[in-house]
Amino acid sequence: MDLSWIFFAVLAAVTQAAFPLLNEYFQVRPLYLMFWMRAFALAALLPVLLFLPLPEDPLFYLFVLAGACIFSYFDIVYVGVGASKGAGVVTRIEPLIVGATFLIWLAIVPAQIGELAASPLRTAGIVAGFAGSLYFALRLRHCAVSASALREMALPIVLGAMGVICGKLAMNHSEALSGTAYYAVFQNLFALAIYLVILALPSVRARLAREGGDSLFDKKVLLAGAVIAVNWILHTPTKYFAIDQVANPAYVTVITLTSPLWVLLLYRIAGRQEKADIVSGLGIVFCAAVLVLFSSF
Repeated sequence: MDLSWIFFAVLAAVTQAAFPLLNEYFQVRPLYLMFWMRAFALAALLPVLLFLPLPEDPLFYLFVLAGACIFSYFDIVYVGVGASKGAGVVTRIEPLIVGATFLIWLAIVPAQIGELAASPLRTAGIVAGFAGSLYFALRLRHCAVSASALREMALPIVLGAMGVICGKLAMNHSEALSGTAYYAVFQNLFALAIYLVILALPSVRARLAREGGDSLFDKKVLLAGAVIAVNWILHTPTKYFAIDQVANPAYVTVITLTSPLWVLLLYRIAGRQEKADIVSGLGIVFCAAVLVLFSSF
């Protein structure tokens, strides 16, 4: 069996961990960072238009647009909380999206409830994954830093789950190769358009002027956007390539859930001490992995 997919899955986990770490380092406005990330990523992806046919189903574009609206908000909150609370905290809370996605998908496709109920072992594993996630999430309330991050991430977690489902529905209305490529192209295009509208709003411009700080075209902001765009371009194809090489995409998902461990490793190398509840956060990660495995077999 070819195990090269493991390398790409690990690379996807490392680059996923890098998103909040990068803005924790650069400390630029999340709105500016996401604007330039989308702009640079879109510029790099445009050659795709020369080689692959556009998806024909209009529903593909509708679901991509819906996902772009969701992730435009999610990304800003995610990197913002990562910069203020720490990359370690947000990467350990983010796996709650797994459970939210699972529940929302069951609501969309209720027939799968019967399939799960027919396998007591799978049902027990899924219930254990949910119960564990809830237990460790409730434990976070005893840690001021983690509790604050969880409150800020609560709505984005639910919306992020809906964004994941929009991505899956978009793929259902396109061919695998062109769908994956154009999903990346149009998600960046739509998100960039959304950010342009936001930046053009008089209330937003007035608020940014009052707050001061870096401008949209400062060298530091442009550099941060370019670096995180490179990270995004590395993350997306490596993740989907790994998924394409395995019989069950759950294997890749479980490996990408190790991103909090890579953050902890980097913190350890840098000699940084976290004040957040690490044990409960890693408990959420472990329970998310259990849920992925039992819901996929």
